[in-house]
Amino acid sequence: MRIKVPFARESSPSTGVVSVRQAVCDASRAVIGYEVLTGDPDAPPASARFCARALLEAFTDVDLDLVAPHHPAYLTVAPALLLRLDMLPISPDRVVLQVETAATVHEEVVAAVSRLAGYGYSFAAVDPPSPASLSHLPEIGIVRLDMADTYPIAVGGRVRPFLAAGFEVHAVGVESFQVFEACVDAGCAAFQGPFRALPALDQAPAVELGAMATAGELLAPDLNSERLEALIARDLELSYRLLRYANSAFFKRRREIGTVREAITLIGERMTRRWALVVALAGGGTRPDELLTDALVRARTMELVATGLPGLSADHAFTVGLFSMLPSLVNRPMEYALSGLGLPADIQDALLDGRPPYGALLDRLICHLDGAFVRGEGAASFDRIDEAYRAALAWVEPLRKEVERGAAAAA
Repeated sequence: MRIKVPFARESSPSTGVVSVRQAVCDASRAVIGYEVLTGDPDAPPASARFCARALLEAFTDVDLDLVAPHHPAYLTVAPALLLRLDMLPISPDRVVLQVETAATVHEEVVAAVSRLAGYGYSFAAVDPPSPASLSHLPEIGIVRLDMADTYPIAVGGRVRPFLAAGFEVHAVGVESFQVFEACVDAGCAAFQGPFRALPALDQAPAVELGAMATAGELLAPDLNSERLEALIARDLELSYRLLRYANSAFFKRRREIGTVREAITLIGERMTRRWALVVALAGGGTRPDELLTDALVRARTMELVATGLPGLSADHAFTVGLFSMLPSLVNRPMEYALSGLGLPADIQDALLDGRPPYGALLDRLICHLDGAFVRGEGAASFDRIDEAYRAALAWVEPLRKEVERGAAAAA
């Protein structure tokens, strides 16, 4: 059951399409690409208008260097649209074109695939029924099989025929570690699905206990500037990286920042607290690639959507979004992950029980990230989420780079 969310109404709904990304990872859970889900909730999913507008959006209005940085973007292309395109306005190494192949593909579409493959574009078949169904499309080298509702014991039977036919197999819709492990054992090369956000209970925490203790102190509601300064000053790595951050190109300053107090004054108490929280969670451990980035995108999106809505705290919304992925960061259930943090009741209730308002907002955001592009409660709720999501991607990228630079310098 989905909970209705009290989004603010706007004067008129947007007519644009929306895009979200879902990570594609390898057997180590390191990100190797992103599927970009693009859709228009006002158009029938099978219509040519839907396909044309969605792909146009992905190739033009969506900045693939932002949505899918450093990795290829997987984009689904309607067969009818391939006939309209002589060349694509994107480099072949930045995209994998996914083609629906459940029905018979027209010979003109086969020719279009062959032509684009000749330019260097890679193609993947979306959940084909059998290897034989792809015999007329020799340019396709990847098959992406939907493993939703597939039991682990049945995975091998689905995968083996495609491997035997020479295809690289990607498993999508992977919902549990049991299915993920079965897909790895079966020989799949890439994986996508909700399993990435689940805790690996048989593995050591990816965020160390000391970092969680620091996070709890940073989230204390009575933390003032003096205690914040003392907390950072006692941690040599936090102090060093805060000064590097304050002296980076992100801030305009007339002179070099030399003390923790000066850095807090420059950056602001609220943003310093947030920055220190990110650095604490990012330090040490063997956390799978991009999980913290995913959590930060959720957090910033929640914050932006909550801003200006009656009865909601943007700071509380940020914390709920960030900590919604805490189990995957500490490899423990949510109840264990939250123990000792002393979070406000409305945040804890949202994370443990999904209670409104923040639990409902998180639920709506997760639906959106899963590709459920609907209007929801209010005339333009999905527009508000999409706008906030894009802003969150832009916000998190420089922060991610700075955290990586700090980690490299400290190594």
